[in-house]
Amino acid sequence: MAWFDVQTISLKGEECYILQKVSNLRIGVNLYPTVGGSGYLATRLGQHLAGRGHIIHFITYQRPFSLMWQQTKGVHVDLVDRFDYPLFNAIGPPYSMALTSKIIKVAQASELDLIHAHYAIPHAMAAYMAREIIKIPYVVTLHGSDVHTMGQDQAYKPVVKHTVEKADAVTSV
Repeated sequence: MAWFDVQTISLKGEECYILQKVSNLRIGVNLYPTVGGSGYLATRLGQHLAGRGHIIHFITYQRPFSLMWQQTKGVHVDLVDRFDYPLFNAIGPPYSMALTSKIIKVAQASELDLIHAHYAIPHAMAAYMAREIIKIPYVVTLHGSDVHTMGQDQAYKPVVKHTVEKADAVTSV
């Protein structure tokens, strides 16, 4: 699918490109649905994009705080399925796997064009796994502590490094 039509023009001897939007995107946004920080920024960005005609699916474990009191046309909330099993009592349920599965389900059912992962842990990993399974591109937005603090911890560093480096695009705030 072409999202933009690109025209090349010459302006004062320099080659320039003009992008014209061809179609709106269907974007899956995985995020922490919290009051501040990465969750707030991701929710507000999604609302803004929906206001411009894009379809946004927030994929998370609870309704984002910033959406509690308002509805935005083109915004959907898809909650990650939770499965409590006695085996997980000591370590907790594997949220990353449940998130990956939900991304795949939503991407297929809603024909998403792109996954936008806000915060590297666990969202970049889940987006990476979804891309490996269903070939959907993903973008990672890094928010700070996900790379300079948690991302430097040896328990997470190899996976954070790999999933950020393999992303189709990386942004930071």
